[in-house]
Amino acid sequence: MLEQQSARRAGEFKNWTKFNHPQLGEVEIGGYNPKFFRQNPPPEFREEWARKEARFNLILAKSLPQVRILSAEVRLVKKKAGLLDKEKDLFDLSCIVTNEGFLPTALKMAERVKIVRSDCVEIKLPEGVELEAGFKPKNEIGHLTSGENKDIRWRFKIRPAVQGSVAEAKAA
Repeated sequence: MLEQQSARRAGEFKNWTKFNHPQLGEVEIGGYNPKFFRQNPPPEFREEWARKEARFNLILAKSLPQVRILSAEVRLVKKKAGLLDKEKDLFDLSCIVTNEGFLPTALKMAERVKIVRSDCVEIKLPEGVELEAGFKPKNEIGHLTSGENKDIRWRFKIRPAVQGSVAEAKAA
């Protein structure tokens, strides 16, 4: 059987030869090259294997998590009198994020062995805007499964003349 394999997969087998190892002394080295014997199919099957592998990788890529902001709504909670008023208007921001991909943002086994961090949604406020006490700019939201939505809320204070972007979502 070894002779048949050797004949069939010529070049993948190196004949045994003596070698003088500095620590072990005289040894024999040779045999099947693992790169061609265990890791890859025989040459006549490699093209078909590569085509199937490429198809699998494209399907896998399309299945990856796709975290998106579904909506971000700002609602006025409390309006102050005017521009000269030192107090600021108070707003609520509600941001809904979703995973539109097939796979979750973290697999259960990765969670179990603690090799993944929680997904985070972070707000970046322009100068002159501040979060109200008790609200953090970065919120950990666990992990999103396929099709799952999570609602994140912030409350911030702003002077009426300030403009800018208020939300950005990131998957960790």
